[in-house]
Amino acid sequence: MFFAMSAAGMLQAQNVQKVIVGDNMNYGITYSLPQTAIQLKVRATMTKTEAGMFAPYAEKYLGLTDVAMADQTKWELNSITLDGAAVPDTSRTYHILFSEKGQMPVFYLSEEGNLLSINREPEIIVSDAEEEKPAKKAKLVLKATDVLSEEILKAGSKAKQAELTAREIFSIRESKRNLLKGDVDNMPADGASFQIMIDNLNAQEEALLSLFEGVSQVEDVERVIEYVPTENVDNEVLFRFSSYEGFVDKDDLICEPYYVSVSVIEDNRMEPVAVEGKKKSANNGIAFNIPGKASVKISYDGEVIAQTTMQMGQLGHVEQLPSSQFSDKKKMASAAFNPLTGSIRIYEQ
Repeated sequence: MFFAMSAAGMLQAQNVQKVIVGDNMNYGITYSLPQTAIQLKVRATMTKTEAGMFAPYAEKYLGLTDVAMADQTKWELNSITLDGAAVPDTSRTYHILFSEKGQMPVFYLSEEGNLLSINREPEIIVSDAEEEKPAKKAKLVLKATDVLSEEILKAGSKAKQAELTAREIFSIRESKRNLLKGDVDNMPADGASFQIMIDNLNAQEEALLSLFEGVSQVEDVERVIEYVPTENVDNEVLFRFSSYEGFVDKDDLICEPYYVSVSVIEDNRMEPVAVEGKKKSANNGIAFNIPGKASVKISYDGEVIAQTTMQMGQLGHVEQLPSSQFSDKKKMASAAFNPLTGSIRIYEQ
């Protein structure tokens, strides 16, 4: 099993809303600050196998020991990637009003309504496109019924059919060996014809082998799991996985648990500051987060399989910038915010 870890980064490629404040919105805008979620991308492989009709005779006639005797589904967990994701914080949603006399600012929001930047386009990291690979040549595939001889079909028992089919497989293998050694009466005239004959023999062998080994279908599955911590967490079940059922409910105690632990390193939360008997309101300006920091560990069977340290908006408090700076006609300010934490990345005036 392979586990990968990546630190919480910038905004991944997604739709961005560009909002120009104007009279159509009563000179105001509503936005949220983000909570920082722990995001796991868990990749697994599901293999469905339909047992072959001659499976009970696979060892006797072909020496095959690891074949499915009945239809089955198997799951294998391949990798876990630990990252961060932004989730709107409903407790930190603000509506800002601007004077119609000033220059109308331009806001950039995420799909969920989180503030990304003001008066400048946000930085978006686009994952590198996968290198285009040349198309593979179509593989010749035959059904077992296409290659079963009349003798096999008329055999009086399944055991006899299995024995004759195994003999046919060995005969095909012998034909391939002779062809590769050039020990045949009618050798193909060119390389293309030679390859066609080899491909045909391989397809016949695979079709007959499927009657013993069965037919398998493989599917890659990815599950995205998000978890928003607000306090210290010690070995809380994040998800469960079964080699027979795949991803299951967290309360399915039969299946293997994967745990998350969170240790707060910097807790920057504080009570709102009182101003002349009233609480300080973010409506006076542009709110942004002063995030906290936490250590995150993912563990399985007592072993840490992924860990990182990341800043989290919900572990911090809210400050503000004067909103008038972003609508000043003479000296308009611009700002960009960390999409995962809501903190200021860039401020220019």
